[in-house]
Amino acid sequence: TGPRKEKSPASSNSVAVVPSFRYKSKGNTQRKVTVACSWYAKAHASPVSFLKVEAHRGRTLLVSGCEGTGQPSDGAQNDVIAKVWTLEGVEEKVLRAEPSTVRAAVLSPRTSQLVCVSGEGRATGFDLDLSEAVFTATLAQSQEATESKGGAGGSEVFPPSMEASDKPRFIAESGFRGKKDDYVFRKGELGVGYYRKDVIFDVVTFGMSEDVDFRDKEVIEKAREERRRHRENLKHLIAMGASAQACAISHDGLRVYRGSPSARGDKGIITCFNLSECREEREFVGHSARVLSLAIDGAGDCLYSGSYDTRILAWRLEGDALSSPATPLRTFRGHTAGVHGLCVAGGLLYSCSSDNSIRAWRVGDGTCLRSFFGQHAPGTWPVALAVSPDRRWLVSGARGPFGATSVKLWSAPGPSPHDKVGAKDKVGGKDKVGDKDDKGGGQWGACVCTFEHLEGSEPGAVSSVAFSEDSRLVFTGATDGTIAAWAIAETQE
Repeated sequence: TGPRKEKSPASSNSVAVVPSFRYKSKGNTQRKVTVACSWYAKAHASPVSFLKVEAHRGRTLLVSGCEGTGQPSDGAQNDVIAKVWTLEGVEEKVLRAEPSTVRAAVLSPRTSQLVCVSGEGRATGFDLDLSEAVFTATLAQSQEATESKGGAGGSEVFPPSMEASDKPRFIAESGFRGKKDDYVFRKGELGVGYYRKDVIFDVVTFGMSEDVDFRDKEVIEKAREERRRHRENLKHLIAMGASAQACAISHDGLRVYRGSPSARGDKGIITCFNLSECREEREFVGHSARVLSLAIDGAGDCLYSGSYDTRILAWRLEGDALSSPATPLRTFRGHTAGVHGLCVAGGLLYSCSSDNSIRAWRVGDGTCLRSFFGQHAPGTWPVALAVSPDRRWLVSGARGPFGATSVKLWSAPGPSPHDKVGAKDKVGGKDKVGDKDDKGGGQWGACVCTFEHLEGSEPGAVSSVAFSEDSRLVFTGATDGTIAAWAIAETQE
């Protein structure tokens, strides 16, 4: 079976590149970079939250995750949290578990299980041969834990039932007789009087000043259905807030790093959870606002975190001083708004922010080497980043509340003269990477082309991006649940 193409992003099977960027190679030959859509699929019933290319049993596969906050859906895919695809767009595996939003995943080299981590605080391991979940772990400070504290779970919005109370649900009164503890004076389907506060979420009531016939059964039923929908939508929004926690998982699949749930007073804390021992192992304290993005370097030695406090912090994961709480190894300053995306390769850290900029940093000393020009359209900002395995390209996806979202392909410096592609990144010390253009796709930091996944007038985001192992394909996932693959071509003119 071939890829499903229910519609095409922006046009038919090829996408006009606007603008095209031409540059001179070292041989002084004019070259042009173009991008064409290879395949397009309606992958998930909810927004795509994660994309990653993984190698499994000698094959290269694409893993996609989606948001799954329990919002009722028309289809039967509410329990699908991830899928596995061939690079040609053929759906191979459907992975089902309790609805949750996948924020990170890795194929464990020890067990060959795909470990998916959700923003709600769950880690699920899948046997890809059976397409079945083989283990589930609840991480510390999960959504359920915050609910018990009266936080993001919504217990402050929806007060607990008082059914066990001796107080009556309703006290009829013809007029207001003063305030009563645990009661509000309203009119509703039980009449005029005092309604117990927890009852008004189940019994239709109106304010005394509202011009409505509260004795009309049709009016009551219409109001009941409308308020039920509003309550479900509110629960869904609360759940989305809890599921938006930044997550990262170690390359060996043993440790999960997660930004603290927003209900905690210590919003800037990152926790490390040991999956093999089922315990919280460390805390990383340094941010003063919510953590939005996490990335681990190629060697697994350093964790990078971006936050609403506009800073990026580097944390040592291996070494002598593994204290808890951990303190930052280095601070990267320069963004003026929240840092939504991070990726690291070849001694360079790339970041994107809602200040509508993308920056490249030298990991050795925190120096900002480039601030990329040709930013995304006004009213949008980049939220997803990926660097190609050959380090020649960087791709960014944007969020646009009012439309005008886009995907941009940028030139990167390529492999350094003193470092082979795929070599492990350095955590400390000076690194000459980024001092000059090397073997990248043209002028470093230039936007070589812009293309669209969502229609220009459609609000949403290109929320996830990834590269194939040969750096010739870009994969993008969007909030409409679709995935697209794009082929990069360099042509000589």
